[in-house]
Amino acid sequence: MHNFSQDIRDAISKYGIVNDPVYGEAYAFEVDGFGSANRMDDANIPSLLSAPFFGYLNISDPVCQNTRKFILSKDNPYFMRGPVISAVGGPHAGLGKSWPVASIICIFTTDDDSEIKNQLKEIVSSTDGARLDT
Repeated sequence: MHNFSQDIRDAISKYGIVNDPVYGEAYAFEVDGFGSANRMDDANIPSLLSAPFFGYLNISDPVCQNTRKFILSKDNPYFMRGPVISAVGGPHAGLGKSWPVASIICIFTTDDDSEIKNQLKEIVSSTDGARLDT
């Protein structure tokens, strides 16, 4: 089984990392085996953003960091910016709808205190009075 898991990891490294002209080497959400890649992430878990949370990647890995920068940017078609919360959504929820679970994963996969505080503030501000701030 260990050999099988290593083979899968090797294949992801070989075929799942694409070169982005803006972000450098980064993981694709999907590849088709013919050279095309779907560049996005989804708020569900597992996701590319959650890979460090599960121990698949080290948060300091340059490819992981490049992937994260892309996921949390306007270039990710499912990164939503709103007046209260800005987070990753996904095709199942539709454009313009972010999921707070992605904000929680952002918190768990960063060492940046400012990012953590901002994500927590956005989550609490988006609860519409559910009193998560008490």
